[in-house]
Amino acid sequence: MAASPAPGEGPVHPLSVSLHEATIAALKARTGKRGMSAYVEALRIAPAAPEINCAAR
Repeated sequence: MAASPAPGEGPVHPLSVSLHEATIAALKARTGKRGMSAYVEALRIAPAAPEINCAAR
């Protein structure tokens, strides 16, 4: 069986997320209109990212 692709590899899929307006504005200011995907991909959520407080847990 083939191994799963590493983060940043393999096919891409569209994803919809809900963010606060100010967060979207800050992301657009940093990345440009079409650069958010590349910016998020570059973050690659560090190992387990314990400092991220996820309300959905």
